[in-house]
Amino acid sequence: MVVFPTPDGPEITTSRPRSESFSWAAFILRSVRDSVSLRAVPRVHFTEWVNSRWANATMSKPDPTTPLPTDDPELLQKRIAQLEATIRAQRNEIKSLRQNQVTEELERRWQLLIGQVPAMIWTMDQDLVYTSCHGAGLKQLGLKPNELVGVPLHEYLGDRPEAGLYLSSHKRVREGERVSLTSTWMGRDYQIICEPLREESGRITGQIGIAFDITEQKVLERKLTRRVQFERLMIRISNHFIDLPAAELDQGIDEALGMVGQFVNVDRSYVFHYDDSTDTLSNTHEWCRDGISAERDSIQNAPAADFAWSVSQFRRGEAVIVNDVQSLPEEAVGESRAAAEQSIRSLLAIPLQLAGRFLGFCGFDMVREAREWSEEIIQDAAALADVFVHALERRQNQLEQQEQERFLSTLLGNLPGWVYRVNNDPDWTFLYVSDGIEAVTGVSITRFLQGEQSFGELMHPDDRAEVWETVQKALQDRRSFELKYRIRDAAGATKWLWERGLGVFDENNRLKYLEGFITDISQQHLNELELQKRDRDLQLILVNSPDVIVRYDLDLTILYVNPPAAAVFGMTEQELIGRPLCATPFSQRVVDDWTDYVRETARLGRDRRFEYETEIDGLMTCFDCHLVPEPNDNGEITSVLCLSRNITQRKQAERNLRNANSLQRLLLRELDHRVRNNLASLLALVDLSARDADSVNELADSIRSRVLAMSSVHDLLSRGHWTSLDLRGLMDSLLPADVASRVDVDGTPLPIAANQSTALGMVIQELIANSLKHGALASEEGTVTIHWSDEPADEEREDHRRLTINWIESGGPPVDATPPSGTGTGLIRGLVRSELHGTADLSYPPEGARHRFTLSLEPVMETLEQSTVGTSLPPH
Repeated sequence: MVVFPTPDGPEITTSRPRSESFSWAAFILRSVRDSVSLRAVPRVHFTEWVNSRWANATMSKPDPTTPLPTDDPELLQKRIAQLEATIRAQRNEIKSLRQNQVTEELERRWQLLIGQVPAMIWTMDQDLVYTSCHGAGLKQLGLKPNELVGVPLHEYLGDRPEAGLYLSSHKRVREGERVSLTSTWMGRDYQIICEPLREESGRITGQIGIAFDITEQKVLERKLTRRVQFERLMIRISNHFIDLPAAELDQGIDEALGMVGQFVNVDRSYVFHYDDSTDTLSNTHEWCRDGISAERDSIQNAPAADFAWSVSQFRRGEAVIVNDVQSLPEEAVGESRAAAEQSIRSLLAIPLQLAGRFLGFCGFDMVREAREWSEEIIQDAAALADVFVHALERRQNQLEQQEQERFLSTLLGNLPGWVYRVNNDPDWTFLYVSDGIEAVTGVSITRFLQGEQSFGELMHPDDRAEVWETVQKALQDRRSFELKYRIRDAAGATKWLWERGLGVFDENNRLKYLEGFITDISQQHLNELELQKRDRDLQLILVNSPDVIVRYDLDLTILYVNPPAAAVFGMTEQELIGRPLCATPFSQRVVDDWTDYVRETARLGRDRRFEYETEIDGLMTCFDCHLVPEPNDNGEITSVLCLSRNITQRKQAERNLRNANSLQRLLLRELDHRVRNNLASLLALVDLSARDADSVNELADSIRSRVLAMSSVHDLLSRGHWTSLDLRGLMDSLLPADVASRVDVDGTPLPIAANQSTALGMVIQELIANSLKHGALASEEGTVTIHWSDEPADEEREDHRRLTINWIESGGPPVDATPPSGTGTGLIRGLVRSELHGTADLSYPPEGARHRFTLSLEPVMETLEQSTVGTSLPPH
């Protein structure tokens, strides 16, 4: 129902059959046809028809001003009836007039509507001459409304190629047929509908037509059609790859490239693979149109740097779009060369990327002619490239899977053991087992899988329960298990196995089976036992070794110490391991020395031996050190093992031995010297004694006492290693036992050098002999007091002492004030002067002898080498 508002407000409606198509074109055509049928004759305005009808109606109407007859009732009645009829007619005329006015408004609005319709609407008579022409579509053809009125159709069509189609179609409409067609006119696409115009009697008086410009619609339809075709191609290729066996994937990619190449109408399509391990590109798949040469073999393992311009864009995710290879930039050297060699005129390349990783690119070439790549083609190529990405990913995954299967097969075939899948039952029933089980157990796989042999039966009876409990505990905790146990093979031999496995559970957390790996470790077990024994032996050696063993890294961090080493450091082993040497109690000097030793050993890469002395617990300790560089698996020195043996006692023993040897040599020399001196002295004593002796007995006694004095001194010196003797000890040794109680010896201990000991001993011996013979000791009441003191002889030389000895006798027989000078007095004075470098003040008051000796003592030497042992009697 179409509704038109009238000027007075009411609405006029016109109906159209419900069977008519509800398209816009059908609606306009039906409305125009109904409007023309209402007017009945083309080119005659509806208002003229109304006016003519009005004139006919008013020609016979009565005059309302004529007076009514009142005298004739019948006439009056007739006149009234006439008037009533006139009134009714006038009312009808007025009503008709109003309808005509509405119709005129409808005509005006209809013309306005027709002028705005985005189409061309026309009418023709039976001679195919235009009688009207309206619509906004005229402007696109360069026409004005009604410009074609009066123009025959054949004249307007001229000799255009489409003229024959239009003429034949309009002729069919003239014969009463409704025609609908789609055609191209003046470069644009039109949808044309023509119908005949008929009178009320059905006679065809002309035809009406409408032509819609559907150029844009056609473009959209073509795009939509192409998009549908493209989507179908995508689905076809995707399904093609999904259903394709892995072994035929390469062939499938080639076939897919052919589908794509034909769809986008190119001469060559291809896929290049990028190998990131070698940074190279290879043409792996290609399709070529008939007559176009294949170029797959021309680029294989080409350095990516040769196509740096393209690759840089691919890595950024950008396509390479070249409408004309002549416009390639200068830096595209490799691309220009390849294009020239392969006769390429235009190319399009889309990067193949997966998760940001560059896999290669998909390319399209034009060889026959250059081509400008549309945005639609580029987008389609990018979408198709994604399909190839997934295909290449599947291909790569398939290759990796094949390699993994090959590797797994090789691995399982060479492993000294087997992989398995078993039920969780005491027999460990196999669901799958690899070949390695036969070599270890001596039982075929078939027997295990067919249930003829149970693996549980092969387990050692002592290990079965422990294995079962360990596995069940691991399954309960949802963790893997690791086992070592024994089996007895088919020949009865015991073998050790190592197993690692885990339980496999379903989505409901129910155990399905066990999977794992078992290997024969019998030899390894024996080796481990041997190694454990060796380790125990080595630990015993290290713990009980007297050597100090320390391992350092190159930063002098302690990696290992044995107990003797820990004792040297004064710390426990746990405290030392991981501690740098500088954080131990050793001095900085020791740290610096050992830092140099360790690093120099590592730098040279060879053993080093040396002796090192340091203070430990206040004592100087000497070590014999042996440093061994330790390389890692790469041959790099990463640590140094230091073995040090405490050789302090050995060094001391060596020094003692050297001293003993030296002392022995000196003693031998001294013995020779002393024998010579003693013999010379003895001869001198004999001569001296003989001069004063009155008899042989007296001579013998004199000689005996003096030789005994020399012997006592010799004994004391031997006890002091021939370096010195103590003055008091000398006095005690020379005093006869029967008079020792009457001799008061008073003085501090004082060492006397060996080279002065004999002279001093003989002086004291002479004093004692004189006192026994002539002085206080000659009587039982007589006493002798011996007192001495010492002081430095020189302020600058404190080792030279001055000794003062006072000899005081009392209670003896009367003393001669001037006794005669005999052999003894001469001997005393001579020894004091020549050997003791002093003076002797000998006096004999009546109460008893009073002697004072002032002696210069030589320094006491610490070693025999420094002393000159022995003395000889002074010249007489």
